[in-house]
Order: sequence, then structure tokens, then C-alpha cells
Amino acid sequence: MTIEKVGEFIQKKKKENAMVKISFKIRSSVNGTFIKADDFEELGKKNLWRFVSENYTEAFSKTRDMNLCRIFNGAEFKKLEWA
Repeated sequence: MTIEKVGEFIQKKKKENAMVKISFKIRSSVNGTFIKADDFEELGKKNLWRFVSENYTEAFSKTRDMNLCRIFNGAEFKKLEWA
């Protein structure tokens, strides 16, 4: 997906920590939430997006530990939808 499409989807976020399902072109889907950290704008310009899977969402909300996040390339996204 393009930077613009991913950015628009994130801006339409219903609430903080809204669950999203990312379908990839060549790997299995992942559920979780996009994170707007200090480097959100910088990463977004490169079509890179910080994401926490649903397995770590609760721990991340308590600790804000960036080691629980992953960075995905938006070019690998096939589809984004609310989970």
C-alpha cells in the first residue's frame, strides 16, 4: 500500500489503541494497533509503521516499552481493516 493510503487509514482511527488487522501480500495476517511514537512522522515518510501485536498490547499500554513494537513496511500491506 502507499504511504497516503496507510496514513489515511491511521488518521481515521476510531479510538486510541483501536485494533487493526493487517493482511500482507506474502505472509500471514497480524492483529494489533499502530503506535504514534516520537518518530511517527519520520517513519511514515519512508512508509514504515510502528505496530504492536494484540499479544503485547496490554503489556505495551502499561510499560510503553518500544521493544514490544515491530516496524512494518507499508509496501508489504495488502489490506487494512478494523479487527
